[in-house]
Amino acid sequence: MDVKSLTLAELARRWPGVAAGLEFHGLKADGRTVADAAAELGMCGCELSGALAAAQAGAGPWGLSAADLIDDILATHHARLRQWLPAGSNLLARAVASAREPEKVEAMLDLHEQLRAELEMHLAKEEQILFPMIRELEATGRITVGCGHLDGPITQMEHEHEAAKQALRGFKRMRAEGLLASAGVEANLAAQVEQHLTRLHDDLVLHIYKENRVLFPQALGAVEAHGG
Repeated sequence: MDVKSLTLAELARRWPGVAAGLEFHGLKADGRTVADAAAELGMCGCELSGALAAAQAGAGPWGLSAADLIDDILATHHARLRQWLPAGSNLLARAVASAREPEKVEAMLDLHEQLRAELEMHLAKEEQILFPMIRELEATGRITVGCGHLDGPITQMEHEHEAAKQALRGFKRMRAEGLLASAGVEANLAAQVEQHLTRLHDDLVLHIYKENRVLFPQALGAVEAHGG
């Protein structure tokens, strides 16, 4: 079932738990499809449907403190990326080696390695700079670590999120063009690459959603509350 094609009213009837997610985004259970509602919010359909699914599962970020949300992001999304990105690099290197036309797969490997390098640096910035600042702000009402203010670091993280989403769009185009099959990659290996790219996409979409739509606004709101 393609959740993005369901109306918000149908979704609310089937899964009552999504109500918190709808309320969070200022949405009503009406006749708009998930895809249409996402477009109005400036989100992709996968991003909104993933957020609503998390709410239904009781795993959504609503109501968590900033510190607890950071712990959730670290334990799930950051941990997964540190495991999945090296594994994906090895997988794509094998696909290049097995391909009849390796130069086609090299384009996919190059995009993956660019994304991996950018994400590994991005994770380090969040863990070493931004997240400690947000934790301190929530605990003490002030920031003495890092640069002392959140606007610049958050803007930079959002910019890097957009770069990651651009890479995901690149993978989507390559997959839609049937790159792996046209390059002659062995079927089982191609299926493993497809599985890797699918889970990487889905996890990154939800990861970025939690930060851009929940953690960062919550942190900036705390700055205003403390007169920053």
